[in-house]
Amino acid sequence: MRVQYLGRAPMYDSAGRLIRGQEPASFIAEKPRTPDENKRVAAAPVEQVEKQTLDGRTIADAPPPIASKRYAVQVGVFSSRFNAERLKRQLDRITPAEVSEAEINGETYYRVKVGGANVREDARQTRDMLVSAGHQDAVIVEQ
Repeated sequence: MRVQYLGRAPMYDSAGRLIRGQEPASFIAEKPRTPDENKRVAAAPVEQVEKQTLDGRTIADAPPPIASKRYAVQVGVFSSRFNAERLKRQLDRITPAEVSEAEINGETYYRVKVGGANVREDARQTRDMLVSAGHQDAVIVEQ
Protein backbone atom coordinates (compact mmCIF):
# COMPACT_ATOMS: atom_id res chain seq x y z
CA MET A 1 0.00 0.00 0.00
CA ARG A 2 1.31 3.45 -0.88
CA VAL A 3 0.17 6.66 0.73
CA GLN A 4 0.42 10.01 -0.99
CA TYR A 5 0.01 13.36 0.77
CA LEU A 6 -2.48 15.48 -1.12
CA GLY A 7 -2.62 18.41 1.22
CA ARG A 8 -4.17 19.47 4.46
CA ALA A 9 -7.55 17.95 5.34
CA PRO A 10 -10.56 20.31 5.31
CA MET A 11 -11.73 21.75 8.65
CA TYR A 12 -15.35 21.87 9.77
CA ASP A 13 -17.00 23.85 12.56
CA SER A 14 -19.28 22.31 15.24
CA ALA A 15 -22.32 22.62 12.91
CA GLY A 16 -20.54 20.65 10.20
CA ARG A 17 -19.94 23.60 7.88
CA LEU A 18 -16.66 23.84 5.94
CA ILE A 19 -14.36 26.56 7.26
CA ARG A 20 -12.53 28.45 4.52
CA GLY A 21 -9.72 30.97 4.68
CA GLN A 22 -8.38 29.75 8.00
CA GLU A 23 -5.44 27.84 6.58
CA PRO A 24 -1.96 29.13 7.32
CA ALA A 25 0.19 30.22 4.40
CA SER A 26 3.01 27.99 5.58
CA PHE A 27 3.42 25.10 7.99
CA ILE A 28 6.93 26.23 8.94
CA ALA A 29 7.12 28.33 12.09
CA GLU A 30 9.14 31.53 12.11
CA LYS A 31 12.56 31.49 13.68
CA PRO A 32 12.45 33.05 17.16
CA ARG A 33 14.19 36.39 17.34
CA THR A 34 16.95 37.15 19.82
CA PRO A 35 17.04 40.50 21.60
CA ASP A 36 19.22 43.21 20.10
CA GLU A 37 22.68 43.66 21.61
CA ASN A 38 22.06 47.30 22.52
CA LYS A 39 18.85 46.40 24.37
CA ARG A 40 20.69 44.25 26.91
CA VAL A 41 20.97 45.52 30.45
CA ALA A 42 24.18 45.25 32.47
CA ALA A 43 24.07 43.93 36.03
CA ALA A 44 24.30 46.46 38.82
CA PRO A 45 27.66 46.61 40.62
CA VAL A 46 27.87 44.61 43.83
CA GLU A 47 28.43 46.74 46.90
CA GLN A 48 30.53 45.59 49.85
CA VAL A 49 28.45 44.76 52.89
CA GLU A 50 29.82 45.41 56.35
CA LYS A 51 29.40 42.37 58.58
CA GLN A 52 28.38 43.03 62.18
CA THR A 53 26.96 41.14 65.11
CA LEU A 54 23.72 42.13 66.81
CA ASP A 55 25.61 43.97 69.55
CA GLY A 56 27.44 46.11 66.94
CA ARG A 57 30.87 44.48 66.98
CA THR A 58 32.55 43.86 63.63
CA ILE A 59 33.00 40.25 62.57
CA ALA A 60 36.47 39.14 61.53
CA ASP A 61 36.99 37.58 58.11
CA ALA A 62 37.17 33.80 57.97
CA PRO A 63 40.69 32.36 58.10
CA PRO A 64 42.11 31.01 54.84
CA PRO A 65 41.43 27.32 54.25
CA ILE A 66 44.07 24.93 55.53
CA ALA A 67 45.62 22.78 52.85
CA SER A 68 44.76 19.21 53.72
CA LYS A 69 47.30 16.47 53.19
CA ARG A 70 46.45 13.19 51.52
CA TYR A 71 48.25 9.99 52.44
CA ALA A 72 48.74 6.78 50.50
CA VAL A 73 50.72 3.61 51.07
CA GLN A 74 53.46 3.02 48.52
CA VAL A 75 54.05 -0.71 48.21
CA GLY A 76 56.72 -0.73 45.52
CA VAL A 77 58.68 1.26 42.94
CA PHE A 78 59.83 -0.36 39.70
CA SER A 79 61.73 0.63 36.59
CA SER A 80 59.58 -1.86 34.66
CA ARG A 81 55.88 -1.24 34.12
CA PHE A 82 55.35 -5.00 33.78
CA ASN A 83 56.63 -5.61 37.33
CA ALA A 84 54.51 -2.75 38.69
CA GLU A 85 51.37 -4.10 37.01
CA ARG A 86 52.11 -7.59 38.35
CA LEU A 87 52.28 -6.24 41.94
CA LYS A 88 49.09 -4.23 41.31
CA ARG A 89 47.25 -7.41 40.27
CA GLN A 90 48.42 -9.12 43.48
CA LEU A 91 47.29 -6.18 45.60
CA ASP A 92 43.93 -5.90 43.83
CA ARG A 93 42.99 -9.23 45.45
CA ILE A 94 43.35 -7.51 48.86
CA THR A 95 42.53 -3.86 48.19
CA PRO A 96 42.36 -1.54 45.14
CA ALA A 97 45.80 -0.37 43.97
CA GLU A 98 47.06 2.00 41.29
CA VAL A 99 50.23 2.43 39.25
CA SER A 100 51.55 5.94 38.63
CA GLU A 101 54.53 7.13 36.59
CA ALA A 102 57.25 9.32 38.05
CA GLU A 103 60.29 10.73 36.29
CA ILE A 104 63.32 10.97 38.55
CA ASN A 105 66.71 12.16 37.20
CA GLY A 106 65.59 11.43 33.64
CA GLU A 107 64.52 7.86 34.48
CA THR A 108 60.90 6.67 34.47
CA TYR A 109 59.73 4.75 37.52
CA TYR A 110 56.39 3.13 38.24
CA ARG A 111 55.01 3.52 41.74
CA VAL A 112 52.43 1.10 43.11
CA LYS A 113 50.20 2.79 45.70
CA VAL A 114 47.19 1.82 47.75
CA GLY A 115 44.51 4.10 49.17
CA GLY A 116 44.12 7.80 49.59
CA ALA A 117 43.39 8.87 53.15
CA ASN A 118 42.96 12.31 54.70
CA VAL A 119 44.06 11.02 58.09
CA ARG A 120 47.52 9.56 58.63
CA GLU A 121 46.10 6.98 61.06
CA ASP A 122 43.95 5.51 58.26
CA ALA A 123 47.05 5.20 56.08
CA ARG A 124 48.90 3.58 58.99
CA GLN A 125 46.16 0.94 59.32
CA THR A 126 46.35 0.23 55.58
CA ARG A 127 50.14 -0.10 55.78
CA ASP A 128 49.89 -2.49 58.75
CA MET A 129 47.39 -4.62 56.82
CA LEU A 130 49.73 -4.76 53.81
CA VAL A 131 52.77 -5.61 55.98
CA SER A 132 50.83 -8.45 57.61
CA ALA A 133 49.95 -9.68 54.07
CA GLY A 134 53.68 -9.95 53.28
CA HIS A 135 54.50 -6.56 51.75
CA GLN A 136 57.26 -5.57 54.20
CA ASP A 137 58.46 -2.57 52.12
CA ALA A 138 55.14 -0.68 52.30
CA VAL A 139 55.60 2.95 53.42
CA ILE A 140 53.24 5.89 53.98
CA VAL A 141 53.72 8.75 51.51
CA GLU A 142 52.11 12.19 51.17
CA GLN A 143 50.33 12.80 47.90
